[in-house]
Amino acid sequence: ASRMVTTRRSVSSVKPPVKESLTQRVYPRLSDAEESSNEDEEIDDHEESSTTHLDAVELNASSSTSFNSSSSSFNRSSFSEADLNYVHVFVGLLVVCLVYWLIAGRSRPEPTRPGFGKLLGTVIKAYPAFSAHDRAQLGSAADRWFDNSTKDPVVVIIYATDASSSLLDDLATSTASFLGKRTTVVTSTTTTQRAHLHGTFENTLRGGAKSTIGLREIEKLPWDTPLVLHTFADADHIATSRPFIWLQVSRDDSLKGLSCDDAITRTLTSSWLASGGNVDNVAPVISRVLQFTVCLDWP
Repeated sequence: ASRMVTTRRSVSSVKPPVKESLTQRVYPRLSDAEESSNEDEEIDDHEESSTTHLDAVELNASSSTSFNSSSSSFNRSSFSEADLNYVHVFVGLLVVCLVYWLIAGRSRPEPTRPGFGKLLGTVIKAYPAFSAHDRAQLGSAADRWFDNSTKDPVVVIIYATDASSSLLDDLATSTASFLGKRTTVVTSTTTTQRAHLHGTFENTLRGGAKSTIGLREIEKLPWDTPLVLHTFADADHIATSRPFIWLQVSRDDSLKGLSCDDAITRTLTSSWLASGGNVDNVAPVISRVLQFTVCLDWP
């Protein structure tokens, strides 16, 4: 019997060709090249987008830097303008002060003898007790004060009661106003110190032009304080030019019958001797200050 040999064939798994549909024939599948091209385009688009984003960031940074620079420049400009404004204000105030000073200086007339006489006449109208002697004494004092040939101080002593002591204040303050200056009116006491009174006179009468001061009740000054009067009534011992010194002595009615000058001399001598002075040093002081006298309603 013949032997039958059975041979098995290996069947390969070969897929049958796939039929293309109508759609695939009309819209064929993209080739690998085309797909690669699309991928490249997507990459390019991404890079372009990234570049655009970077450009925007750089632009913002540049704008920020420009703004900061502009802001800094503006601040510096603002500070400079503020400083300049301060300078303008300062210069403006300086100019205003200078103009005011010039106008004020021109508006105040130079003190004259007729002007001072008119001033004195206005003051004494309030004091009916002024006698012809008193008016003549004030007139002579004014003439001396405006005599440019001398720098001697002018001293007027008012011999008055307490009720009339305000006359000294009125004359001193009116004289100061006439000169455009300030003055000091001091009331003497039994404890007035020489150094203190000297400082008061020096501070009030300082300067090279006319000035004035008033001192009430000089008979109360303890010795040796009256020596201050001796000093400032002497042109050789003071730096100021022709001060007008108003002094007041309290009136002693028990001395009626004496002349005005003698009554003043008697009052000062007795008071200063009692406080420690002696005739040798009291007499020169009285002689120096007894230049012009006003004795209201003195017989």
